Amino acid sequence: MYVSRLQRCLLPVTLAGILLASTPTSAEEPEDKGGVVVAIHWKKGDKITYEIKKTRREWTDGKLTKDNSSRVPIHIEVFDVTDKGYILKWNYGKVEIKDAKGADNPLLKKMLKLSESLVLLADVTSDGKMQGLRNWKDVQRQLSEGLDAIIEHLREAGMEEDFLDRMRKTMVGPMLTKKNIELYCSREIQILLMPVGQSYLPSKPVENEVLLPNPYGGKPFPGRSIMTMTKHDQKAKAATFSWKLTLDPKTTNRIFEKTVQDMAARLGKPIPEGQSLPSLSIVDEGEWVLDLKSGWAKRLKHVRNTKANNREQKEILILTRKE
Repeated sequence: MYVSRLQRCLLPVTLAGILLASTPTSAEEPEDKGGVVVAIHWKKGDKITYEIKKTRREWTDGKLTKDNSSRVPIHIEVFDVTDKGYILKWNYGKVEIKDAKGADNPLLKKMLKLSESLVLLADVTSDGKMQGLRNWKDVQRQLSEGLDAIIEHLREAGMEEDFLDRMRKTMVGPMLTKKNIELYCSREIQILLMPVGQSYLPSKPVENEVLLPNPYGGKPFPGRSIMTMTKHDQKAKAATFSWKLTLDPKTTNRIFEKTVQDMAARLGKPIPEGQSLPSLSIVDEGEWVLDLKSGWAKRLKHVRNTKANNREQKEILILTRKE
């Protein structure tokens, strides 16, 4: 029972914090072979708006237990151009959620209000890699308020005070470090820019060794990603890319089990020897349609499928440029 409860607390947060860190293969010069080098070409003051639609579905023992979706506009401005790249100002608009009943949830209302006031100032290199958030301390304050609201919600739901106190110290505290704030909050920026900074030949996969950071300080999860340019419209200067990421199952489960054990110990409730622990499986897939003149995505779809024992989760992110 305790492992199941810990899994419910740990798994969604762990997955929310997992971002792609990759070691790319060596780039080729592909233009004379019908290929492209994906680069960004931005100017100070450039502005662009996207709509993000997020859907999350969860199953337990094969039965659908949650099906939520939301929409939010994202207003992006090239705030400045530096000698190393760009500063992006990333501003969230008003969130619309599908479930009208869920919209009346006081906790959800508070979380939505916090997200709608969130502004990110992101450092991005000239080849599209996130380097950090310039205003991470402001973001830290807002996230702290949101996490306090979650703790209070769990308290009102009847969770033991001792457990909540340990949870605050061992889970909430680590989440509010500079490193993890930048991990959690830059996820959508990194997804948006994922194909940038590499060269591609038609239908020739570009493979990367990846390490997915463990937000609780354990070893990262190793895996492999494959990005393929499936379509290149030279006249329109646009290209379509497909992508898939899989983790090494044996190593991932060994790391995840150790993470669960360590977290349980820090919460003061060590898992009894011999008790079965959750296994973890994560598969990511995505598709991008890029404007090669600027490097901005016209649209993208990113899907994460997660399984942990009898629990499954599918997260879908669809981003569409608004003209």
